[in-house]
Amino acid sequence: MVAVLVASIAAFLGHDSATATSFNPTSSVSLANSAPGANSDFTVNFGIGLGPNGKYGGDPGVPNDDTPDSMFSAVLAFTPAEFATADPASVPIGALAAKLTSTATLGLVNNACSTPLPVSFDMIAASTDINDILPNAYGINAGRNPGAADDQFDAVDGLPLGVKKYPDYLARILVDSNGTTLKPRARLYGQTLVSGTDVSLNFAQFDPGTNIKDTQLDPALGVPSVTVLQNVTDPGALMSPNPITDFCTPLITSTNVFALSKDNPNTAANEGGAPLTVNPASDGTFNFVLFAASMRDADEDGIENFLDTCPLDGNPDNFDPRNPDSPGDDDLFVGVSSPDGIPNVCDPTPNANLPVSDADQDFYANRGDNCPTVANGISPGPFATEMNKPLIEDAEKNRQFLSRIPMGRWGKPEEIGGLARYICSDGASFMTGTDILMDGGWTAQ
Repeated sequence: MVAVLVASIAAFLGHDSATATSFNPTSSVSLANSAPGANSDFTVNFGIGLGPNGKYGGDPGVPNDDTPDSMFSAVLAFTPAEFATADPASVPIGALAAKLTSTATLGLVNNACSTPLPVSFDMIAASTDINDILPNAYGINAGRNPGAADDQFDAVDGLPLGVKKYPDYLARILVDSNGTTLKPRARLYGQTLVSGTDVSLNFAQFDPGTNIKDTQLDPALGVPSVTVLQNVTDPGALMSPNPITDFCTPLITSTNVFALSKDNPNTAANEGGAPLTVNPASDGTFNFVLFAASMRDADEDGIENFLDTCPLDGNPDNFDPRNPDSPGDDDLFVGVSSPDGIPNVCDPTPNANLPVSDADQDFYANRGDNCPTVANGISPGPFATEMNKPLIEDAEKNRQFLSRIPMGRWGKPEEIGGLARYICSDGASFMTGTDILMDGGWTAQ
C-alpha cells in the first residue's frame, strides 16, 4: 500500500518585521487508490483561517471558531518524484485534468468581507508555449464580453484563449532569478464567474530543482506546482474597478487531480483517457510538501494590506473589515449608522451624515481602494519590466532608447511603489485629482 503523508507545511509571513497578523494554513493529501503502480486520483485539501475544527464556519450549534488569518499571496506545492506525472506531450490541450471546489470569503460592492461563496474551477490542460503569448490576457476590459476574442476568458472552438495561448502575465510572474521567463513542463487553466466577474486560476508545473525568481528549489522536494490566482503579483498589471472589493479568510479548497484525463464536452475532439498520475511502483510513505506565504501588513495591525483600507495607519479603534457592524467606522446617514468602509483612523469625515461608498470618486469602492480619500493616479514611463525586456537585451536598441531619456536609465518598479506609498500617506493629504508622471523626464523634453 502507498501511504501519503503531508509532513511539512512551511508558512511564511509576507513582511520583513514582526507583526500581529496570523497565518496558519493547513493541508492534507489522500489517494483514491493506494495500490502501487496504479493510476489514481488524488485530492489535495488546503485551508486558511479555519480554526481548530478545520471546518469553514464550524459545526451547527457550535460557536464559530474561524480565525482572521491573512490571505495567501503565494502557494507552491510539491508532488514527490516517486509519483510519475504525465508526459505533457501525451495530454491533449483542452483535456479536463482536475477540478477545484472551494468556499471563499468575499467583500462585495463595498460591504464587509463576510460573504461565503462556493467557487469551483474545471482545470484544463493548457499551452506552455512561451513563444505564443496572449497579450493583454488580463487587461482592463478582460472578460467574456461581446466582440472579438481578445483576452484569456474569451473562447475559440470551445476553449478559452487562456488555454490555447500562454497568458502574458504568467510570462512576467513566472521568471528565474535573472527575470527570464520560465517554461512550465505542464499547465492547468481554469476560469469561473464569481459574482458576475470572470476569475482565472493557473497551476504551473516545473521540473524539480527549478529556480523560480530568487528561490532555488530543492530537487529532493519533487515536482513543484505554482498557483496563480488572477494576475496577482504581476508587475505589469493594469488595475480596474471590480465588484469584488475584498477577498479574505476563511478559505477552504479541495482539488481533485484525475488519474486519467477526461473529455472536454465543449470541444469536438475526445481528450479523455490520457494518463496523468501513477502511484510509486512499491509500497512506502511519501511526503507532499507545501509552501505558502501570507499577504503583507505594512502597519502591522493584523489586517493585511489587501484588506486594509488604511494600510499605513494602524487600527486603534479595533476596526474589523470582516464585520459589517464593526466599531471604528462611525459614519451616519440621517442619524442612522451607515459605515462607508473607511475606518475613523484615516477617514477625514468620520461622522459624515451622508452615504459615500467611493469617497474620492475614482470609481474604486472604498473597501477596494488602499487610498480611498485620494483620487490620484500614476502615469509611468519607461520602466525595466518584463514587457520591455527584448528592448533592454538588445544592446544597440537599448543604447538608442536610453539616449532619449533625460535621466539616462530605465525606471525601477520599486520606484512606483515608493510614489504610491507617498500618495497614500498623510504627506499627500492636500493633493487630489492629480495624475503624476514618472518617466525620467521623457515627456518634459
